[in-house]
Amino acid sequence: MFKSILEFVSNTNTESIISAARTVVSEFNNRSERQHQQKVEKLTQSRYSKMLKLDNLKNVSCHSESVGGTTVFHIVYMADLQSLMQEKDEKLVRILCSKLDSLLSTVDERSLRNGGLYNLMDFVSREPTWEATHYAAACGFNSFLKAALEKDPHLVLGFATCEGEFAVHIAAKSNQLETVRLLLEYGADLCQKDAMGRNVIHWAAANSSSTLKELSNEASFIKAIGIQDEYGLVPLALAIHKANFESVKILMGSANTFPPANAPPLLNVLCGMKYSEGLANCLALVITITPSIVEQVDRNGRCVLHLQLDKKVLLEVLKHSFGNIDVNLKDVDGQTPLHLAVNRGDVGGAVALLCYGADVNVKDKQNRSALIRAIQVEHLDVIKLLLLFDADLNSVDEQGQSVHDIVKTSKRKMEIDALITQMTPPLLSSPTPKKIYFDDLTDILALLDYQQNETVSTQKCVEIPSGEIVNVLSLDGGGIRGLVLIQVLCELEKRLGSNLITKFHWLGGTSTGAILALALSQGKTIADCRSIFLRYKDDIFYGMRPYSGTNMESFLQSEFGKKTTLADITSKKVMVITCIANVCPPKMEVFRNYQLHLSAADNENMGFRSPENTHVYVAARCSSAAPTYFPPFENKYMDGGLIANNPCLQLISDIQLVNSSLRMACEIDKCYRIGCILSVGTGRTAERSLESFDPNIPKSFAELGNSMIAAIDFMKNLLLDQIAKADGKVVDYARAWSHSISVPFFRFSPMLSDPIDLDETDDVKLINMMWHTKVYMNEENYSVTQLIDVLKHFEK
Repeated sequence: MFKSILEFVSNTNTESIISAARTVVSEFNNRSERQHQQKVEKLTQSRYSKMLKLDNLKNVSCHSESVGGTTVFHIVYMADLQSLMQEKDEKLVRILCSKLDSLLSTVDERSLRNGGLYNLMDFVSREPTWEATHYAAACGFNSFLKAALEKDPHLVLGFATCEGEFAVHIAAKSNQLETVRLLLEYGADLCQKDAMGRNVIHWAAANSSSTLKELSNEASFIKAIGIQDEYGLVPLALAIHKANFESVKILMGSANTFPPANAPPLLNVLCGMKYSEGLANCLALVITITPSIVEQVDRNGRCVLHLQLDKKVLLEVLKHSFGNIDVNLKDVDGQTPLHLAVNRGDVGGAVALLCYGADVNVKDKQNRSALIRAIQVEHLDVIKLLLLFDADLNSVDEQGQSVHDIVKTSKRKMEIDALITQMTPPLLSSPTPKKIYFDDLTDILALLDYQQNETVSTQKCVEIPSGEIVNVLSLDGGGIRGLVLIQVLCELEKRLGSNLITKFHWLGGTSTGAILALALSQGKTIADCRSIFLRYKDDIFYGMRPYSGTNMESFLQSEFGKKTTLADITSKKVMVITCIANVCPPKMEVFRNYQLHLSAADNENMGFRSPENTHVYVAARCSSAAPTYFPPFENKYMDGGLIANNPCLQLISDIQLVNSSLRMACEIDKCYRIGCILSVGTGRTAERSLESFDPNIPKSFAELGNSMIAAIDFMKNLLLDQIAKADGKVVDYARAWSHSISVPFFRFSPMLSDPIDLDETDDVKLINMMWHTKVYMNEENYSVTQLIDVLKHFEK
């Protein structure tokens, strides 16, 4: 906390602040000890008779007691014979008794009930140096204060604690609204500062929105909300720091609420704060109304984005300011927020900035890109991230040193060189089909190569009028592993050299693949989708499973629109798969933006519902309601992966059904011919051996417990594996069907080195998963080149 505070003050104040901090820590430790000793207890008559009264006070008196040969001093409330505090320091007890005696002499008995006395002693224990007026202000003992104010208002209003707080500040901090009103009535000043330079509005903004609302009617309110404390913070900054949304709302509705030009940036208070829903609401309100507040800079030209923030807090700032600020804002050294995140090795911060449009290749005053800085600080995960976002390997700094020159001087030269080597894609050239003859077929792989080469040759030889060929893209389910889908498409697009998705006309997806298919069919780029997935994973997978369906729906609505229907998607055919799970057995439901060339009744009977009646976000939500991760949509629809995690077969079936309906309608010339099929998976994991499992009935009662647990675990894993199967036989069937109709079939799904959970949010794990996918696509050079060749052939 103190480190954050130091950023707001000058160097000349540094030593005094550190000294003050040490004093605070010491005092805190002493108070903690007193709190441990403070204990209100009822005294029995027998015990009280053995105590010695040491003063003549009537309401609260100092008594001594011998306990095991040690003298302990008590603060005794005489009305109920309660020991309010026990201390070994007689002088301290006598002083406190004197203060409390005068205070409780005028306090209404009702004020001490319902915890009032305990509340008072809590303040006494924590703040033994306060005077009676300060305790009265903290506890709302207005009868005492009124009597004191009538006697000498200046003594009440102008007497500060050792920490420099006045009665009105204490009342505001303690949410004592009536007490604040009373003090203002007798002349308390809203603008009066305490030792920290804070006025009543500062404390009310941080601790009591109800008090703040009441004070907003005061004549000096507008002046008070613009006053800075000793760290340059205005009341709005403290309200944000305390995540007090109601206070922020009140202050944002007033003039003069933002700090003056010479003050530290308002949002610098976010440094060191953890994410909370209250803070998220505060940021949404402040930044939506005034996005430019994010671009406020300090004397070094740095805005809040340059600071190291909690990842989710940074995402909130970026989300609400996106499109209205320059995320590449440079400081006095020409460094952007991305440069500083890289300097710190802040992977999460770098991911957040890149997802909201940070330029990966922008350079500082020394002509250094973020990649050059990452190599200099030797952070491999950051290097991978920047390369995944297309950092320029040919970048040169002001001294003429290239990326490769800088790598040579690195202590991690071999590791970084290996990354760059893996990064470099093979040269694109038309593949020469392997000469495979039927007599040479000795294994299944050779057979598949033979079939694929035959279909590719057939497609290249057949002349087909334009407008009839459709290329098909099938996207598997797999939660956050949808980033694998995106990375595969990114690599293919780089190899193609133009927009990949324009080459595909029929898209289908399940679960995360459904979200991606719908996004691409709406015109979002592959890079857009990568940013979307990386941005929102921390929102969607937040808290405990099952995660909030509301958060998921809000995300989908923000991306697809609340009112957009499937009928509004006209540039491509798209279908997504879900599962109706409130029937037994569960059944497949398919949402499409197309229908068969049949009557409305026939379409309905065959499951081709009208696309006008289905919102895009609803289709995505239904398809991605993974069991145990999200609640079913409308208590009915669950993740499509339960039925068909690989939607390829359903896609091919749909095209054949549409063609059949066209033939029935005597519109054969409108039939679709499939050019090629691209099926993309979310990654495979190596087979692992399981402990032997005996499904037989246990032979004894002793075996029953362990046997049942083992059986449940075994069957659970078996069931989940089978219902979410996207590879293996389902791919074999799709490939066989494709080859049977002379259609080239391409399947990409990398073997992942480590299992990745559907709800994984760890940026480092996901970066390595995407990097592994990138390497895999380079290894699949022959198939990639063959696919690109086929796609380019259909452009002619």
